[in-house]
Parts: sequence; structure tokens; C-alpha cells
Amino acid sequence: MKKLNYREIFIIVMTIIALLAISFLIINNKTVGSKKDFLYLETKKSNLKINNSQTVSDKIGIDKKSGSGYANFIIKADKLKNDEIEYEIYVKQINSVNSINKKYVKLYLTEKSMNRGLIDKPKTFDSLKVAKTDMNARQIYSGKIKKKEKINLELKMWLADTYTITNEKKNFEIIYGINVIK
Repeated sequence: MKKLNYREIFIIVMTIIALLAISFLIINNKTVGSKKDFLYLETKKSNLKINNSQTVSDKIGIDKKSGSGYANFIIKADKLKNDEIEYEIYVKQINSVNSINKKYVKLYLTEKSMNRGLIDKPKTFDSLKVAKTDMNARQIYSGKIKKKEKINLELKMWLADTYTITNEKKNFEIIYGINVIK
């Protein structure tokens, strides 16, 4: 059995560190797109989760600024080959065991810099149409973004005030993301 010299050990350690750094960047910052156009999603997390312990009115849900069911993220169009592309923001339910019925889960998307909703009113998860880029996801918004543009968004999710609270513990969890529409 051959002994490893210091140079070989150094190369192995540096390779492991490089792989860990790349993995961290991939997990915390996502780039999506075709060979020509790329959108960059900058976020600390890409999932939201609520439980059935408290219902919320639409007014309170729309005004939500933190906590469970709230996410702030940025879409960057730094690497576009074209001047403008079409994209969609999607949500996908995960962990559907003992889940809250989709008709009671409300979602709202706002552009933070403009302090306005990108959708006209809160929508229930089950009312969202199927995403164009993923048949297992729902589209919450689609639009166009220009080269070098940056959009700061807030996604809010809450339990509708029409839901009847029971002693049975239930959750609803989604992941969200962006895709280029081809």
C-alpha cells in the first residue's frame, strides 16, 4: 500500500473544500434557464410551511412581513442573451401526509420595491393553474424580465379564515422557484 505524500493530501483536501463551497452556492442560490438565458433566484430558503393552529383574514395575510408562511426573494436577470425573457414563479406542495386541504391555503405575491401585489387578490392553492414548466407545480405568476433587471418579491401563505380549526394537527408545505418559459 502506497503512502500518500503531503502534496497528494493537500490536493485531496482542497478538492473536498472546493466541492463543499460549490455545493453551498448551489443550495443557497439557484440559477435556472436555457442555454441562452439564465435567471438567478437569491433566497435564504425556498420553502414555506404553515399549520392549522390559526386562521388569518386576507387583510392580515396580505400585510404579513415575517414569520411562518413568509418569504422574501430576489430574481436577477444578469445573464440574459436576449433583451427580455418570459418567466414564471411556481409553487409545489411537498410532504402531503396529514395536509391541510388546498382550498384553505391562501397565497399572495408582492413586488417589495413597489409595495403592490403582482396578483390582483389572494388565491387559494387549488385555484392556481398548472405551471407551464412543471406539470406537478402551480403557477402563481408569470411575467417578463429585462436584461440586468432585479425584482425583489415577497411570497405570503396563510390559512384561510373559512377553515374550521380542530384538534387534529395538520400542515401545508410548499417549495417555490422560478423557471424560464420557452
